Amino acid sequence: MTDLSIEDLSKLLAAAPSPAKLLKSLIELEGPVSLRFGETHLNSDTEFLSTFYSIYILVLLWEDEVNEAHMLTRRLPQSLLRPDTFLQNALSLLKAVWQEDYEQVYDQIRQPSWPDSLKPLVRSYQSYFQDKAFEGLTRAYSAIRPSTLVFYLGLDPSVATPTEAGTEDASRELVSFLTKKGWEWDSESKLFTPKAAPVTKPVDSEAFKIGKLVGLIGTHGD
Repeated sequence: MTDLSIEDLSKLLAAAPSPAKLLKSLIELEGPVSLRFGETHLNSDTEFLSTFYSIYILVLLWEDEVNEAHMLTRRLPQSLLRPDTFLQNALSLLKAVWQEDYEQVYDQIRQPSWPDSLKPLVRSYQSYFQDKAFEGLTRAYSAIRPSTLVFYLGLDPSVATPTEAGTEDASRELVSFLTKKGWEWDSESKLFTPKAAPVTKPVDSEAFKIGKLVGLIGTHGD
């Protein structure tokens, strides 16, 4: 593939049945992309390159290839590292994941500056990251305060309300959400008791939201 374009990314996303398959295709494309654009690409190529490398980083994160994503940043064209390119969102997210800074991970995911072409992929990664954090909580805690859930799952702080006794009340929505997952809420101790559940990665195109990605990438920048 010599004439790479936004449309090619659309076709790539449409054909990928899973993040793993998409990652394989991105790895195969990295060489041709680097050879075609190099370090001296035109300003008109910036959108394609930022989209390509942002998708690449996001999918590496989704596949838990954080080290590989970090190595990829060393191969990026330096011209893409300007603060005004939306690739900065992906790089900041990678840094937060690398440092296990949960607050920053959710802050970066919710940045309004993500282009429409990437928002479905970002939301899908957020769901996976939350599921993974949720599993980690069930393994690490036998009892959990509501504020701990807020921190690790990126929830609205209003779901955990401090009490005069120094404990925390959980909102009805949070209690309902977690009890449906098999957790228990002790209204006296104000603590949740977790029930372990494995993380499952979405593998079909519907869960991966590839259809939305294709449509949005095709119209972004028009």
